[in-house]
Amino acid sequence: MPAQIALVYKPRTLSEKWKEYLEKNKVSFRLINVFESNLKEQLDGIRLLLWSFDHTDYQESLIAASACKTAENLGIEVYPNHNERFFYNDKLTQAIYFNSIGLPIPETKIYYELSHFSTFLKNAQFPFIIKLRKGAGSENVFFIRSTAEAKKLSNKLFHKGISVFRAENYIKKRIKKERNLFSLPRIMRRSYLIDRHYNKFPKESGYVLVQEHIQNEGFDYRVVVTGKRAYVAKRIVLQHQFGASGSGLAEYPNEDSPQKLVEIAFNIHQKMNTRCMSYDFLQEADSGKFYLIEANYTYAHTSMDPCKGYFDSDLTWHFSDEKPDEHLIHQLILNQGLN
Repeated sequence: MPAQIALVYKPRTLSEKWKEYLEKNKVSFRLINVFESNLKEQLDGIRLLLWSFDHTDYQESLIAASACKTAENLGIEVYPNHNERFFYNDKLTQAIYFNSIGLPIPETKIYYELSHFSTFLKNAQFPFIIKLRKGAGSENVFFIRSTAEAKKLSNKLFHKGISVFRAENYIKKRIKKERNLFSLPRIMRRSYLIDRHYNKFPKESGYVLVQEHIQNEGFDYRVVVTGKRAYVAKRIVLQHQFGASGSGLAEYPNEDSPQKLVEIAFNIHQKMNTRCMSYDFLQEADSGKFYLIEANYTYAHTSMDPCKGYFDSDLTWHFSDEKPDEHLIHQLILNQGLN
């Protein structure tokens, strides 16, 4: 039978795991190149398109929306669909959308005029967080302790703008994380490769996104919900940093994960009407309340592999070797009758 699944393949993304799954289970698929002008012809006979597009790739960001919509207009099921992709790596859109549907996010304000932000500063309570629209791994999330820091950053945002990727910051963070100067040449090579992609993006400017600082115990939670399953990781903050994202340090509490957290994640998942989503939460130290700080349809492709199982929507724990990316693609194939 001709292939009815199309895959846009890129190493070190979820597509790597999907390709392994399809090959292991002898499911016929077709690799396609979304940068070719004959996309419609490549999609001929396809019923399911899988593409984990990369937020660091400027060219992919240019065409992802139009390519996915082209496939959907041809009657093809796409992962990610519109509900799953329209706010990807866009904290500004996430703040507006999440607030509009009543999700439990920290108090957030967005200012589109420097004068309005300056007025806010007169009575601001420190510390607070300023976030740029783009960035991952705690990159472009700023811990603001004083009026001087806030003014300096906001002046940049309303005048010169701020680059999405700043090599010197990346190098400093990686050295602190690895604590090994012998890794410096590798870190610098990696920085150069990332910068080649990111320097094509325009600078962030014209807004200030302010978010309440949630005092926590030095970790956050990532919950990946796929269908009626929830997988949980507890991510640890590195010393001298305030964000766990990108630290590379995680624990997997499995059946000991807070059930209230899992319940909230399922409720959010239902509101957002998505098939698979990675949700990042902070837990306030004093109240124990959980706050959603970010959500994306994709995540570091091996980060949830150590999970020993999942919670179902009734909050019952199940031991399982099936990973969330495997469960997702299995369900997508079943739903399209392609098994």
